[in-house]
Amino acid sequence: MPVGLAALVAWQQAEARAEAVAREMADVVLSKVVVAADQVMAANRLAQDLEGVAPCSDAALAKMRSIDLDSTLLQAVGYVRDNAIVCSSIDQDLHVELGEPSIRSNTGVEVWMNVRFEPEGPGYFVIGRGAYVAVVHKDLLLSFVELQQGTAIAAISWSSARVVMSRGAFDFAPFAGRATLDKAFWSDDHVVYLRKNSRYDLAVGAAVPGDLVRQFFYQTLVMLVPIGILIGLLLAAMLISIMRQRTSSAALIRSGLMRDQFYVEYQPVIDLQTGGIAGVEVLLRWRCDGERKVGPDEFIPVAEASGLIHALTERLFDLIVRDAPRLLALRPDLHIGINLSANDLHDPALPDRIGRRIAASGLPPRNFVFEATERAFIDVERAGDAIRALRGMGARIAIDDFGTGYSSLSFLAQLDLDYLKVDKLFVHALGANTATSHVTERVIEIAKDLHLEVIGEGAETEEQVHLLRGLGVEYAQGFYFDRALSLEVLEARLGEEKPYSFNP
Repeated sequence: MPVGLAALVAWQQAEARAEAVAREMADVVLSKVVVAADQVMAANRLAQDLEGVAPCSDAALAKMRSIDLDSTLLQAVGYVRDNAIVCSSIDQDLHVELGEPSIRSNTGVEVWMNVRFEPEGPGYFVIGRGAYVAVVHKDLLLSFVELQQGTAIAAISWSSARVVMSRGAFDFAPFAGRATLDKAFWSDDHVVYLRKNSRYDLAVGAAVPGDLVRQFFYQTLVMLVPIGILIGLLLAAMLISIMRQRTSSAALIRSGLMRDQFYVEYQPVIDLQTGGIAGVEVLLRWRCDGERKVGPDEFIPVAEASGLIHALTERLFDLIVRDAPRLLALRPDLHIGINLSANDLHDPALPDRIGRRIAASGLPPRNFVFEATERAFIDVERAGDAIRALRGMGARIAIDDFGTGYSSLSFLAQLDLDYLKVDKLFVHALGANTATSHVTERVIEIAKDLHLEVIGEGAETEEQVHLLRGLGVEYAQGFYFDRALSLEVLEARLGEEKPYSFNP
């Protein structure tokens, strides 16, 4: 095959692969956007359901809370009067000024973008058609798509030609409401694909960088050129791959696992009635190349994206099994908190792998508390299978960092949980008389109604500890008590049997 023809065919195939990638990204985003729109419309229909019922009355609030709890993507349902939220499913006495809507679609839907319920808090979308509105975290809908380098996605209000939200560096604004739908095109060295929903005035966009197209091109070209050139290109590709592996974060993680560079520290979880250590949260650490310490915020996302997270979880569990007998000899009832990622909880083989390790160690399963963030529970069905299997072994389950805004409260009633860990941002808001502090109190009340024990994260002051105790929170962890400790220091703390002191 002539080299010129091979190059032409390779380029056409590369463009087709890039379009397929963009189309798949757009389909994933659109499915989430449509689910959100369905749930928003359920909130908007409240005006019909509550005809004749006084706004913000107990009956109206009960209906709002019912819709909130049945949703998976809404953070709250609210009632709007004079462009201000005056009550919601989580706060009866709320007043949040919205101002004029940022977007008005041709279907009558109004959108307020980047609404903040407190100055330093996260941004939300407030979406409605009429007096009842839905509140959605501004980053939630696009957070489920894992972007490759240089790719971008967006959600668009088509009739108003406005980009509502986006991730990635590509600018979709010039094409909003104007470009051809369901057909890929090139712009600014990107392959762009736009798709619109038939029921809503909503569209999504995905952009794949030219670098990825060229990467596909070179991969295809290698298979089409004559054998001699193929061998040369393969050798060059292998050399480039080896060089990249040596410097890539994923390759460093693999090397760190082989060289035993990962270790654990333990942050005490304190019983707020006795001041004693009730448990510990195990924190994985990495001493890269034997010197530089790399935090989990850096290496965990890389591990998830590269498929190494299961290997890290297994290494974490191996380290815990090694240390646990020494800790349980000092405190047989100590609970040991182990963090699981969303990828871990969605892995059907996880319970078997953990079960084998627990059985081989001879340690009591009841001492283990498996912790996962809210995001891991978005797919309740898949996460529920893993939770039931782990609890069936005798282990306990905690939802970690609760309150960070990635899901509703509905799954708390759907899953068999033992602990709820309130995120440190909400603990820090206690006593400030803000909307966030009221939400924190409400979350704790709901946890109590569901018979969950509560752990306050990030407690740093005596006042925060007092407030947590006053709200009936059983446990707390944070710098007020101790930072993460080495095994030896933790053993000394347990051996002292000296409770942490705080004024009652």
